[in-house]
Amino acid sequence: MEINPSEVIGPYLEENWQIDLTKEELPEKYKGFFNWVILHDVLEHLYNPLKFLGIINQYVAKGGRVVIVCPNAQYWEVPYALLTGNWPLGKHGFWNEDHVRWFTFKEALHTCPLASLL
Repeated sequence: MEINPSEVIGPYLEENWQIDLTKEELPEKYKGFFNWVILHDVLEHLYNPLKFLGIINQYVAKGGRVVIVCPNAQYWEVPYALLTGNWPLGKHGFWNEDHVRWFTFKEALHTCPLASLL
């Protein structure tokens, strides 16, 4: 059974959405509104992450931050898997078969040119 996040966290939030921002927009009042946007395991599922970051950027307040988390293709398990002839795709986690991109640290910085490290 899949859990609908809106049902779980909805009562604790003023508003929440489950939308594809490449096809829909949030209400106008949210442009330049958010101090923090967290993209946890999002970019590796997108064909054009730079375009998506441009969409997200319009909702970030001046001085706001975007936190990006994505799997690192240089993590030791990846080269080890390749060297041993394995590529264990699955439904969840690092080897999720829905990943259309793989990032190294350098590529993540290139994809997110405004990224800064804290």
